[in-house]
Amino acid sequence: MYKSLYMFILGALLLFSCDKDKIYEHYVDIPGAKWDAESPATFEVEVPDTSQPLNVLMNFRTTKDYPYQNLYIFLTTVFPDGNIAQDTMEFYFMDNKGKPLGDCTSQACNYKFMVMQGIKFPFTGLYTFRIHQAMRTPDNQLTDVLNVGMRIEKSNTQRK
Repeated sequence: MYKSLYMFILGALLLFSCDKDKIYEHYVDIPGAKWDAESPATFEVEVPDTSQPLNVLMNFRTTKDYPYQNLYIFLTTVFPDGNIAQDTMEFYFMDNKGKPLGDCTSQACNYKFMVMQGIKFPFTGLYTFRIHQAMRTPDNQLTDVLNVGMRIEKSNTQRK
């Protein structure tokens, strides 16, 4: 029994350590699966190299009861030099027939979206990304969102 457990742990470590393209990946849990519009998911990323093209992905995990076909977010980026950029983005979680577009289990769905492909960050240093949900709900609470994630990885393509 202990040998099987040991082999499982070793296999899991090897599987997760082989992601050589990953620069950064982190998830923020949403308390009670109710994402308040005034409570951003915040990510702080140290960018050491401006020559490498990178991909930026956003990941969302919801319950299967997520009540909308889409999700609007406000993305605020604070650059190392103090400049701030703001974007509004929309992500589709379901097709027109209500079928989830993500990877779903019996309880939850995982959605991954490429938001920037093959970009080069303009400065080295600490970048702060704040993601606010921007859905219009009566109480500014978006239900059934379990966590929000950000991933930055090496890219094989460069945006022109």
